[in-house]
Formats: sequence, structure tokens, C-alpha cells
Amino acid sequence: MKNELVSIIIPAYNAKQAISKCLNSIINQTYNNIEIIVIDDGSQDGTAQWIESNYKGEQKIKLIRQENQGPSVARNNGIKQAKGQYILFVDSDDFLSQNFIEEILKHYKSNMLNGGCHNSIEKNKIKPNYPIDAIGNTMYVDIISGRIGGFICGYLFERELITDLQFDTSIRFMEDVLFLLAYCQKVKGIHFVPNAIYYYVYNSSGLSKSKENVLKNIKYMDIVVNQIEIFLIENKVEIGKNFIREKKLRLIDAELGKLNRKSEVEKIINDHEFKKVIQNIELDKSSKLFWRIYRKTVVSNKMFAVVYLKLRRLLKKIKGGV
Repeated sequence: MKNELVSIIIPAYNAKQAISKCLNSIINQTYNNIEIIVIDDGSQDGTAQWIESNYKGEQKIKLIRQENQGPSVARNNGIKQAKGQYILFVDSDDFLSQNFIEEILKHYKSNMLNGGCHNSIEKNKIKPNYPIDAIGNTMYVDIISGRIGGFICGYLFERELITDLQFDTSIRFMEDVLFLLAYCQKVKGIHFVPNAIYYYVYNSSGLSKSKENVLKNIKYMDIVVNQIEIFLIENKVEIGKNFIREKKLRLIDAELGKLNRKSEVEKIINDHEFKKVIQNIELDKSSKLFWRIYRKTVVSNKMFAVVYLKLRRLLKKIKGGV
């Protein structure tokens, strides 16, 4: 088994309540040759001070402070500081199985992106996920479609392959997908190790539920998915006719589903920025798909029935060029 240094990068923003479980799961790994780089992203809850107080003398932890600039800047700073041959990204409210790093290194496949399996935890219920390996162009479609998680946590990146990559700091939604796709161009596939478990903790209280944040996410989504489409074309990856449209519509649906009041949804669908995003989805070809998604999700909640009808009228106007 390999014995190289592994650098674990953890962006932390107001993570005082959750980060101890994350840090303890890393400090207590069965594989010991690690360094832990925590980037405090301008926390207002005393996260950095709490770590200094509770992990005083823990030589594996390196704490870096920065002004609040988002996880992309934090991860880029972490990459600059990392000394390990391998880099692992972990979010501050998630945690690892005790043998996570050891298992991945034990079953490591060269020229592959090696990762653990992602188990989701919501309301103390664990949802296991054991994806199969992906080779060649298949991995791009698997990442974008969601069959393989399009997030960067839980994968062991080779530092020599990551030095020329950076997270796009102008985007604060789905930026990890672009990073993952760029890295995958350097390998021939993705390999998953079943006994290495990354526990993703679904924190509903931490979701951006305000109208402003949902609208921002939709705008960022449009930018990212357009970049993904260009990436697929440049790499000659074959996709279904409605693949990109369906991706956008599902993401819009997920974002609108975060809101609890129909008045907030109404404001978003009447916003000119939202109309621009919708207009670019070529509704004449994808409207049936759009309504199928909405009937299954948003419209199933009676509270959104009025919003559904208003959005339908809006889309008809856009289609008709009104």
C-alpha cells in the first residue's frame, strides 16, 4: 500500500457546531500520514477560535484564515498550501469512515480518479450509494446526469495533476462540477472503493432558501450548464437530444422547490433574469419535458398550483414572442 502524504482540505464557514465530527473522523483515520488544512472563510461564529482552543497541539491541523470569499477561493488557497502527493476535499459538516484513506490507497488504480462511496444522511437516516466505475467519455455523462455525484468531495486527487487547475471563483453554484470535469480529462476513468465511505450530511437549515439566493443559483446554473455543453461538444461526447435542456429544467425545479411561499416563487418567475434563462432553453422543443417535471414535483403541492398556471402563461408568451 502507498504511504505518501495525503492533504485534506476543508473550507469552513460558520462551522463551529459541526466541524468537530468532521475533524475527529480525519484525525482518527487508520492511515496516519496526513495533513489537515482548514480554511476559515471569514466565519462569524468563532469557528477558527474554537478549533484553536479544542485542537491545540494537534500537529496535523493547519488553520488558515481568509475574508469571506466563498468555498472556491478557500479550496484554491488550500491547494496552494498542500504538500501531499494526494489531495482530498471534505466539507466541514461531512465526515469519513475510519478507514477511508487506507481503503482507497489499498485499492488504488493508476490513471484513474479514485474515490469512496457517498452515503447521504438526512434526519439521521443513511441512504447508501455504491456507484460502479466509469471509463472514457461515459464518465462525463455520468457526472453531469447525476449517476455519479458531480461534487469533488470524497475523491483522492493526484497533486501533480491538480496544480494547473483552479476552482472558478466567479461562480458559487455547481463550480465543483466544472473542476471535476477538467480533472477527468487527465485520467481514463473513475474508480470507486466500496469500503471507503464519505458521509454527506444533508443540512436543510443551511440551504440557501431566500428568493435572492435561489435566483442567483439559477443564474449561475445557466452559466455552468452552458459551459458544460461547450465542454461536451469540444470533447465529442455524444449526449441525448434533450440532455442539456433536461439538466437545466431539473435544476430550476430543484431551486424553486427550496422556497416555502408561493409569493417568492411568483417574484422569481416574473423576474427578467429568470425569463432570460427560461427563454434560452428552447421551449418549443422541451416544454413537454418541463411540464412533466413540474407535474411530478412543484404542482404536487397545492400551494404552487397558482404559480404553475402563471408560469405556464409566461412560457406561452415567450414562445409566441410576445
